[in-house]
Amino acid sequence: MAVSTTLDFQKEVQKLFDLFDNLEIDKLKDMFSDDAQGVDEISRQWLRGKDAMNGYFAQLAEMGISDIHSDLSDVEVKQWDDVALVTCIADQTYKVGGDQVTIKAPGSFLFRRNNGSWRLELVHAVPLPDAD
Repeated sequence: MAVSTTLDFQKEVQKLFDLFDNLEIDKLKDMFSDDAQGVDEISRQWLRGKDAMNGYFAQLAEMGISDIHSDLSDVEVKQWDDVALVTCIADQTYKVGGDQVTIKAPGSFLFRRNNGSWRLELVHAVPLPDAD
């Protein structure tokens, strides 16, 4: 049987959000490449490397975030050989410290195939303030 060389990247990004929504942080680590990068929206710095990415998501869970619900819209997928890009809008609600929070975050998710496996290389989603 031939090995599939493509993925449903939209489903993979939804999987990332579903795992986070359910605080299944230990399962997120399998999605990232060793040299994955992302944005830490709290410290407003770059996260570099799989360990930093995993630590960030674990930190969010430890902050007492709960009742997370994410909806993706305006999803577009582009693939070039061993690279795929998913752009979308994430509408998210959650509770932290008892307060209900609602955000809208445009996001970019870059996948790269290495040795036949697709992994996330970049997670870049930053909430934007409401337009007044």
